[in-house]
Amino acid sequence: MDARPPKSHDVVLVVEDEPFTRIMAANVLSSAGFVVLEAGSAGEALTILEANEDVGVVFTDVEMPGALDGLELARHIGERWPSISIVVCSGHVSHMARAEGKYRFLPKPYAGPAVVRQIRESALKTLAREERRSGGDRALICRTDLSRLHREEGQQKPQPDLDPAKASQHGV
Repeated sequence: MDARPPKSHDVVLVVEDEPFTRIMAANVLSSAGFVVLEAGSAGEALTILEANEDVGVVFTDVEMPGALDGLELARHIGERWPSISIVVCSGHVSHMARAEGKYRFLPKPYAGPAVVRQIRESALKTLAREERRSGGDRALICRTDLSRLHREEGQQKPQPDLDPAKASQHGV
């Protein structure tokens, strides 16, 4: 077991009110090497972010119960924790326009490899921001890693489909 503390670009907060979808996303990301935290609502996500400075990427659904939806959560995170990258997902493509191009958008249903790719790209951007702030020269390395990620994308092991309807058809 690796005793090193996680770097912020390794820690992902998955915010999804549907438990099965949240668990499936968390499992896929964990299998890809990320440290995953989970929240069932925007309010719970804010509580986790207040207590955990290691989060580098938030992966949030748009439609959730409570005072904030996923896009309002994303705006709040952007104001309070601007170094955190955000990936928004929704089954309603109309939400993509509401994302205003500020956040990565992943339409539902999504497959495991698409989630991993979006989170990896966001994590590399978080790392590049951290390095620029610290005066490091890893930004070039991050761009190189991102290019390699795109080349290797077709060589990844298949990940489970995260569509709950399809997963239940396969006995998951």
